[in-house]
Amino acid sequence: MMLQKPPGLLEKKDLYIYFKVSKGEVMEKPGMFDIQKKQLFGAWESVKDYSVAKANQRYIEHVNTLITKYGTVDN
Repeated sequence: MMLQKPPGLLEKKDLYIYFKVSKGEVMEKPGMFDIQKKQLFGAWESVKDYSVAKANQRYIEHVNTLITKYGTVDN
């Protein structure tokens, strides 16, 4: 991470799901009591039908938003 400050959990979640979709990876449905993975799975389900190009584009847009919000170490 080259950001001056680490992003929040929700921001990391978005990066994670776009990355998963762009790589064509499928998430396994989590167990009933794994709340954090259930939230990731729900977010992934909402974007799992995106094309690889669209997922890559969303990932890059989200990274650019984080750079604008937090700045980079070089700045």
